[in-house]
Amino acid sequence: MYNINSIDDLKKLLLPALTIKKDELSRIGYKRIEENHIFDILFNEEWSKKNYVSLCDVVDNVLNYDNYKMIYLFRKYELDDQNIELPKLKGE
Repeated sequence: MYNINSIDDLKKLLLPALTIKKDELSRIGYKRIEENHIFDILFNEEWSKKNYVSLCDVVDNVLNYDNYKMIYLFRKYELDDQNIELPKLKGE
């Protein structure tokens, strides 16, 4: 059984899945997104909005999250730091 007592523990546990997603994004040409960016995006967009998330759902989110939505959100957060807005995605 896994002992997860902090966000850092969860990041360490998810590192193999986060690395796979990072490599997948790199293969489609987006090399600037790192494991910590993926984790932060999913934490803010998916997991923090729920009362309970199972480990299998978290891993599934990492591996199967839409790559282009991930890139969009990365760019959005990057530009938010500079107070610049991106156009909204269809359905947002």
